[in-house]
Amino acid sequence: MDIGDRLSGLTELLHESNSYILRMDSLMRRVESTARNIQEILSGMEIPPAARPSSSDEGSPERSADDLSAALRRIRKDHGKLTRVVRGLVATTTQTEGSLPIVRRIEEINKAKNLLIKQWEDRNTLMNELRRAHEELVSLDEMKSHFIDVASHELRTPISTMQGFLELLERGAFGTLSERQASVVAVLFKNVRRLSFLVLNMVNLQMLGRGTINMRHSDFDLRVLTEGVVDEIEAFLAQRKQQLGVRIAPDAAIVTGNPEGIRTVLMNLVLNAIRFTPDGGRIDITAEARSSGDVAQPRCRIGVSDTGIGIPDEEQSRIFQSFYEVMDPAHHHSGLIEFQSGGLGLGLTIVAKILQDHHTDIGVSSKVGKGSTFSFELPLAEAGATALALPEDPGGPDAADTRG
Repeated sequence: MDIGDRLSGLTELLHESNSYILRMDSLMRRVESTARNIQEILSGMEIPPAARPSSSDEGSPERSADDLSAALRRIRKDHGKLTRVVRGLVATTTQTEGSLPIVRRIEEINKAKNLLIKQWEDRNTLMNELRRAHEELVSLDEMKSHFIDVASHELRTPISTMQGFLELLERGAFGTLSERQASVVAVLFKNVRRLSFLVLNMVNLQMLGRGTINMRHSDFDLRVLTEGVVDEIEAFLAQRKQQLGVRIAPDAAIVTGNPEGIRTVLMNLVLNAIRFTPDGGRIDITAEARSSGDVAQPRCRIGVSDTGIGIPDEEQSRIFQSFYEVMDPAHHHSGLIEFQSGGLGLGLTIVAKILQDHHTDIGVSSKVGKGSTFSFELPLAEAGATALALPEDPGGPDAADTRG
């Protein structure tokens, strides 16, 4: 039992005691009135002397009346003491002394207690609903992962087969193609390449989420890695009539990280820049040493800038979410490098996850109609370190799906 219940019980007991005292007081008055009537009757009676007992006899009327009066006086005295005590307690609980009466305080305490109980019950109900929603989301995420696993597995083999046969057709392995046939094969090859790009992005997102991609870090030459990326996108730049500039400071060339992962990051950022920059626009890849308070581990800031359409401020915090696109889905059109073409909305999610493994964040600075800059940092290799030679085909998340 809490203090509110105890105070309420005490108050109720005091009020009952006060009611009892009032009833006793009424009864005492009736008894006293009866005693007086008896005395008056006895005093008015003429009792013969022979029948009249002595005043010392215990059974005489006079003695009985006197004893009754004395008993009534004692009861009245005790009753008066009890009345004063009880009424004093009642007054204490009902009179104010510069604040709310105690009784009203008790009522407010009880109301507050009931409100808290209701709020606690509402909180428990909400927690249960949130728990159920979380379980449903976990179940949906598992279903999504299973679907992506199955879909990517089922799609990769036929895509690879189609890509292989299209390459053979393009090379004339089945005979010389007419101009119209070559045009159709080129369109098919472009769409198969885009489909391969989407499937590989789904696979790599799953692998990154599960931690099954081994991100071994080493020292590598950022200039060599960037040259490989540029070689793969030159045809795209020519198709969109865009200019690409690369400026890597000599003191920022050798960095530490996972070469395949950083290649994927640069490829996704550059492809995004190509897609959201109008024909004739410009894209720049830069890298410069950044002064740091940590002298033992200087860093390199790498950026990819464009003169594209830009990203609204309210969208910038959401562009790294899986399957999120800035564009209105109603106006979505697919493509790999076409202007404002859309994919699955996984490229920047993969970028963020790879850089998370490198213990660094991806930053974005953008203005609508002016362009965007995505930047991140990597630790510079220690002085005198020798960069490992990069393989001709790094085999990263987007390897072989952006060539053409």
